[in-house]
Amino acid sequence: MNQNERRERELSVCRKQLQEARDALQRLREKPDEQAGLLSRSSKEAYAAMALGIALAVFSLTWQLRAILFAALAFLCCDFAWRFPLGYRIGKWFRASTTVIGFVLIGWVGYKNVSDAYERELVPPVAKYIQRYGILADTLQLSTTTPPHILGSPASEVVVDGTALLNYADRYHLIAVAFHWSGAEDKYDTGHILKSNVFDIRKGSVQLLIPWNTQFIAEVEKGEKPTFYAALLVPKSMIPNSFDTVREAQGLGARVLEAVTGPP
Repeated sequence: MNQNERRERELSVCRKQLQEARDALQRLREKPDEQAGLLSRSSKEAYAAMALGIALAVFSLTWQLRAILFAALAFLCCDFAWRFPLGYRIGKWFRASTTVIGFVLIGWVGYKNVSDAYERELVPPVAKYIQRYGILADTLQLSTTTPPHILGSPASEVVVDGTALLNYADRYHLIAVAFHWSGAEDKYDTGHILKSNVFDIRKGSVQLLIPWNTQFIAEVEKGEKPTFYAALLVPKSMIPNSFDTVREAQGLGARVLEAVTGPP
C-alpha cells in the first residue's frame, strides 16, 4: 500500500467518525423536544383523568355510564404511566410496573363503584310510598249480637304511589301484607300474615286489597292491636304463597318499600 492509499483510508475513517459525531449531536438536540412533547401529552392526560374523577364523584350517573367513564379513566392513567418522562429515564421495567399497578387499582375501585351503582338502581330510595292504609270500610259488617262479631269478608287496604315506582315496573310487582304484631319477636319474623294478591306497578295510585282470614277476624274481636302494614316490591316470578313471613319474602328477593302501623 503506497502513501496515497494510506492517506485516503485515514481520510475515509475520519469522515465516518465526523458523520457519527454529527448524528449524535442531532439526536441530543432532538431529545429535549421529544421529552417536552411527552410532558405536554402527560399533562393533558392528567387533567383529563382529574375531570373524569370529579365527574364520577360529583354527578349522579347510571352504572352503565360509570363503567364507560372508568374504562376511559383506566386507559388515560395507564397511558400516562407508560409515557411519563420520568419513566423513560428510569427504564421500561418501571414504566411497565406503574402501568400494571395503576390498571389494577383503578379496576378495583371502578368495579366496586359500578357494582354499588348497579345495586342502587335495583333498590328504590327511602321515601314515602304508602298514600293510605287501614280498614276498607265498605267491606266491614258487624253482627247485632252482644258483643258484636265481624261478618262477611272484611279487608284492609294499602294504597301505594305507583308513579314513584314506574322505573321498577319491568322487574317487580307489588304485594301488601298485614298482621298483628305483639312485639314478642321481630316483626319481620311474624308468621301467618295476611297478604294481598300480586299487583302491577302503574301510573297513579295502586290499591292493594288485603282480605282478612278467620284468624285475623278472631284477633280483631279479641282486641289485639296494632296492625302492622307493609308494601313489598317483589320479583315478577314471586307469588304470595311462596312466603309466610316478611323475612322469607326478603330472602326470595322482595324489598320492603315502607312499613307502618295502624288499625284495627
